[in-house]
Amino acid sequence: MYDLPEDLVELLAKDDVPEVVEATLMQRAASGEVHADTVVRYPGLAQQVSLHDNAPASLVRLKPLAYADDAQLDRFLESVLATHDESAQLNLLARALDRDHDTTEPVESAWLAISAKRD
Repeated sequence: MYDLPEDLVELLAKDDVPEVVEATLMQRAASGEVHADTVVRYPGLAQQVSLHDNAPASLVRLKPLAYADDAQLDRFLESVLATHDESAQLNLLARALDRDHDTTEPVESAWLAISAKRD
């Protein structure tokens, strides 16, 4: 796939043809804002968008924890107002996962287990 300029990605993401929008979403230049706007128009694309490096925190929650990188986890943890200890727990859990075997648990499930321990 070609790397399209950001302004063209933004334009194509607003297209009326769903296939054009879907193809545009995995472009490196697709910002979190583009992804968030697209999911409002096409909720069925939320899971796909969650896989993008620039996915907004509201969609990172759907991404398999084993594939969430530090920046994505930081965005998510900031959005849920995680404490330092909660952040450390989620990061430790994410780093302990084996991508070949533990790929299905989404960030949100792991977070709910950790945050349920709040007083």
